[in-house]
Amino acid sequence: MNHLNRWMNPRPVGCCAYVPTKAEHYANVLTHGIVIVPSIYGCLHLNAYARTHEQSRSVLIYGISLICLFTVSTLFHLCSMLDSLKHTKLRKLFHYLDRATIYVFIASSYTPWLVIFFFSYNLGFGSII
Repeated sequence: MNHLNRWMNPRPVGCCAYVPTKAEHYANVLTHGIVIVPSIYGCLHLNAYARTHEQSRSVLIYGISLICLFTVSTLFHLCSMLDSLKHTKLRKLFHYLDRATIYVFIASSYTPWLVIFFFSYNLGFGSII
């Protein structure tokens, strides 16, 4: 583990938050930013295969949340990386948005499966209640 010391900070103790190194911020910005364009392409490509309105809506809900996830995460890590934005309200806003989009993405990842299940058995969403 000693060879990772220059890339990672030690684990936080107690209730303290982990503070990433510059290298970790650069890696996060790079890896999350690279995925934005393929996410857009994937959303459009999947939508081209949609045969019904339900499938198209499912793809759009999933695709838009995926694009938002990586875009907001990239912006958050960029604000955290830049010293001029590190202690601003903008960084704090992107921190909250980053957390929120994770939950939105988790919810949207269930959307295609729920649509396939409910509409393939003609249950509709009203039959849940």
